[in-house]
Amino acid sequence: MSFPKSALILGATGETGRQLLRELITSPTFTRVCEAGRRVTSTENLPVQARGKLEQKVINFERLDEARLNEGKWDVVFITSVPSVVLHRRDSLIIVVCRLGTTAKLAGSQEKFTKIDRDYVVNAAKAAKVDKDQRLIYISAPMANPESSIFYSRSKGLTEQALAELGYKDTIIFRPAALANTQRSDSRLGERTLLAVTGILSRFTTRLEIGVDKLAKSARIVGELGTSGLPPGIHAPQMNWGGRNFTMIDNQNAVALSG
Repeated sequence: MSFPKSALILGATGETGRQLLRELITSPTFTRVCEAGRRVTSTENLPVQARGKLEQKVINFERLDEARLNEGKWDVVFITSVPSVVLHRRDSLIIVVCRLGTTAKLAGSQEKFTKIDRDYVVNAAKAAKVDKDQRLIYISAPMANPESSIFYSRSKGLTEQALAELGYKDTIIFRPAALANTQRSDSRLGERTLLAVTGILSRFTTRLEIGVDKLAKSARIVGELGTSGLPPGIHAPQMNWGGRNFTMIDNQNAVALSG
């Protein structure tokens, strides 16, 4: 794959997505950027470089064929459906924030959550795929595993597996830990307490926490470099779900990439 010039981002109104969109707009590498989602960012909140560079599409995930996501023939597709912190369980549902715009609690059931957090994600990535070398960057969650007994971890693992099976030339999946420096208005006491603890411990280890700005920067860098261009000091193992390989970047290496 030659050096990428165009990028599609799905989920740019979430904590990480907002930061990543700014990274893509201000990056000299990308000359075309498209933000697609159920909502899009107000242009008043975007860097001046967005003019003439950014395309925005309000899409219906139930009718993705109408969105024509593949028309842009994007070099890199970014999907930022990352949770903030996983802490609470109510009625057998893990309460998390999905960056495509819902929580398991708000979704109402595991089935509805799966539809939004997995089906919409996978179908959008499939809709954006064209017959050329493309790179797919997905921000997942720690402990994602399609065979996990925990609903949320299993759901994320199955999403990873389905994305890998789409056959992108280069599929790279981030598994960040707790997200710091968020601006959520609905943060819970338990989340704030945990982040206070991880904030202290992060002085001694980079495994437990990452700022959304650093995660976004790492995702942009990986989108530009791809698996083959990662710096030698970055440990990014090849994983395999369902017979398809993908590159996995954990919290520690995401922090390292951000500098």
